[in-house]
Amino acid sequence: MTAAVALATSGIGIAYVPSFALRGAVKSGDLVALLDEYRSESGPVGAAYLEGRTLPRKVRALIDFALSDIKSLKPLQAL
Repeated sequence: MTAAVALATSGIGIAYVPSFALRGAVKSGDLVALLDEYRSESGPVGAAYLEGRTLPRKVRALIDFALSDIKSLKPLQAL
């Protein structure tokens, strides 16, 4: 995802990535939205890890951040 955004920002092509990955580049004017009529519907998001293992704090923080970030984009029916 990062490579696609970097290439698009460099003028090498276009990127089809989730909107959260483009937020900064679009806000700064480095990228513009194309083909808005072809946006896909959001799907369910999940996180999986091995049962019985302690979840590292960094991973838990990432999951919490992602959940908060996704919820702030638009209302979701259920998580």
